[in-house]
Amino acid sequence: MKRVMLIVAYDGTAYCGWQIQKNGITVEQVLNEQLSALLGEDIRVIGASRTDAGVHAMGNVAVFDTKTRIPGEKISYALNQRLPEDIRILGSREVEADFHPRYRNSTKTYEYRIYNGPFEVPLYRSNTYFFHRKLDVEKMRQAAGYFEGEHDFSAFCSVHAQVRETTRTIYRSEVIAGEEDPQGGRLLTFRISGNGFLYNMVRIIAGTLIETGLGKYPPERVKEIIDGGNRGEAGPCAPAKGLTLMCIVYEETLADELYVYNERMHYSFTQSQIKRKKEAYLNIFRCEERWLEDLIVRMTKKAFRLGAKHIYVRDKETPALSQTLAPSRHNGFDGGEFFTAGDFRYVLDHEVWQMDRDLRANPPVCRAKVAPEGDSEKSEQKDSAGLCGRLYTDVLRPENEKEQQAFEIRPLRREGVLQFCEIYNKCFYSQPCTMTLTEEQAAFMAHEVKTCPPENGRREIGEPGEAGTEKTRKLTDGGEEQGVLLTDTPRAYMAYVNGNPVGILAVKDADWDADALLVWTLGVEGKYRQKGYGRAMLEWTAAYAQSQGKKRVTLEVSSRNKKAAALYEKAGFYRIRSGENRWYRADDHKKQGALS
Repeated sequence: MKRVMLIVAYDGTAYCGWQIQKNGITVEQVLNEQLSALLGEDIRVIGASRTDAGVHAMGNVAVFDTKTRIPGEKISYALNQRLPEDIRILGSREVEADFHPRYRNSTKTYEYRIYNGPFEVPLYRSNTYFFHRKLDVEKMRQAAGYFEGEHDFSAFCSVHAQVRETTRTIYRSEVIAGEEDPQGGRLLTFRISGNGFLYNMVRIIAGTLIETGLGKYPPERVKEIIDGGNRGEAGPCAPAKGLTLMCIVYEETLADELYVYNERMHYSFTQSQIKRKKEAYLNIFRCEERWLEDLIVRMTKKAFRLGAKHIYVRDKETPALSQTLAPSRHNGFDGGEFFTAGDFRYVLDHEVWQMDRDLRANPPVCRAKVAPEGDSEKSEQKDSAGLCGRLYTDVLRPENEKEQQAFEIRPLRREGVLQFCEIYNKCFYSQPCTMTLTEEQAAFMAHEVKTCPPENGRREIGEPGEAGTEKTRKLTDGGEEQGVLLTDTPRAYMAYVNGNPVGILAVKDADWDADALLVWTLGVEGKYRQKGYGRAMLEWTAAYAQSQGKKRVTLEVSSRNKKAAALYEKAGFYRIRSGENRWYRADDHKKQGALS
């Protein structure tokens, strides 16, 4: 059994839409019948977009399962010989057995065509809406820009639609005007791309743009309609004949992070760990309370649809989500705090504690710092990266006196990047809400590098700016961009004993406090633990911070990492904040079933 994808184009004039219905012939019905006859099997296709009656397509997507030996790429040729002239397969190929056209991340692009002129043109009669009253194209263009970004599109959804979630993300929305013909008419094309669309959404937006073009309300009114969420405020649903589904583009690789900023909310959604750890992270920086549950449920469904087994949710404005989303505080089966949203249950998994060490009250206990490797052991030196070389400190255990003489902190160099990654991932893979580190990422923390990595795969949706000017952009695709000047990248170090790597360390200036040095990461290789090396690295960090004129060293630790928290307390750190940084976890207990 194999799964085959079809790229389907059709003139929808003669059909009652895509989905099989009792009252007329549909595109799905024709494909099922002709595929079954061709392959000698009972074939049932699943379409990505179930277009309405009269709507056309240049690139709808369908899949089906078959036992045939015909190569996937050849099926399009054989099937086209059987199909009516208003349906064609533009391509076919075999895909993964679990590929589902509706449940994969994709970008859909629609076009709505309007012929604006004094008389209808016969060549446009089946795929273009004729509108004879003069339209102001510039106002339509301005209005189209307000649809870009992530919004609740309740006002642009048919009142009969059975849908619980009405938030969608529009990446591109524009009106393109053709040249004026001798009769004074011209073709207007409204093109819109997004991650999904509600029932009749594009046609209602097109109707609203036509109203704007007629001058019934100014372009800025569109933003008020979006924010109001009232279907009665938007324009009419434009006729189906003008609408064409142009293409559906599936993401080959997930963007590492989605970063959304608009008037209603500000959040990031981390997807980079879905394949690596089966985890996704939703970090909410700001969200109006009435949209909070919708956001959490929507991103939870997205995470599980993409293959995550767990999603972790944190709201920095409302740390105790259980109090906001549930009238009273509940206790879970394990005695822990939890809340429910939609069909999901979110259990308090852990807190992240901030711990500080005041260097004035608790200075470092390093006895001596010796020059970088290769120099005289008796000379003292600082390099541009800070203190490095051998470190003699009282915190190493007495039985390790020989090792104490050979304990070194060295700046991370390119040749040590692989070892740094291996130690980091061994130390932190099992910790929740910690991302695996790649060699590419670690390479930019090496001390020879003067640039930090481009934000590969990060997609920003809606940047702060004037209303109607929000844009969606993929910052980089890992192409030729070489990065930007090093400003906020952590400075990485490795700890060695007799030349063997025993631990890793990375520090950076704290964004929120000019007097503090942040420990970005600190880890000790498993077989070298309980020997004082972690404490020694903390003392070195304190000495380095002091040399840089810092007054404090700060770090964060998970409440589940009790051994690390105990180590930090012994090293003079104290907890300054707790209960304000809570991560809740929801688990996906559903199993993937057959294609349906």
